[in-house]
Amino acid sequence: SEKVASAIAECRRLDITVLPPDINRSQASFSIEKDSKDDAPAIRFGLTAIKNVGLGAIEPIIAERNKGGDFKSIEDLCRRCDLRGINRRVLESLIKVGALDCLGSRGTLLHNTNRILSLAQREQHLRETGQSTMFDLWGKAMPVPTPSLDLEVADISTDEKLAWERELMGVYLSEHPLSAVAAGRAGWGGWDKGRDHYLNQSYYLNLHALSPNYYRPLYLPM
Repeated sequence: SEKVASAIAECRRLDITVLPPDINRSQASFSIEKDSKDDAPAIRFGLTAIKNVGLGAIEPIIAERNKGGDFKSIEDLCRRCDLRGINRRVLESLIKVGALDCLGSRGTLLHNTNRILSLAQREQHLRETGQSTMFDLWGKAMPVPTPSLDLEVADISTDEKLAWERELMGVYLSEHPLSAVAAGRAGWGGWDKGRDHYLNQSYYLNLHALSPNYYRPLYLPM
């Protein structure tokens, strides 16, 4: 985690954007891609840099994504991938850092991990027993419809999200815990998030507005 935090801090210093982990975009390790916001080169957070997530767990997912395209839903992920290497701890870690945000909200997915894992096991059994496809008269494989999961909606706080990011990735990727507080204090003076619009490893708070005789940068380590 310390090495990752140091590397990301260096990216910020060089004005290089670091994008969050994404099951439809991330590779096993950190990779380079274009930032959709300004088309500039950016670093995408690697999946194996997430605590509790090993190469054996995510290799089948990346292989299937490269073969069949982006995953459209959590059900699609369960249907297409060999998730035998994904246990509860791995799944929860991926959800908590936002790697599955493209498939659903963190709170809802985390609340329904039992249902997701059960569906993944069912789909794996169907594949192993040859029941995942049926053949029409012309011999063409027709996929068996995957049942839609009736997920119970659940919310989580921003504080929880940030705590998970720090715990499992070593850094805050969404925002700094104090950024919203400082930005909302009109009397606090200037708040500079630095040059990186997405990831900021340090923040500086201009406290001059509190006292004309007090001006000191406040460093908030990530």
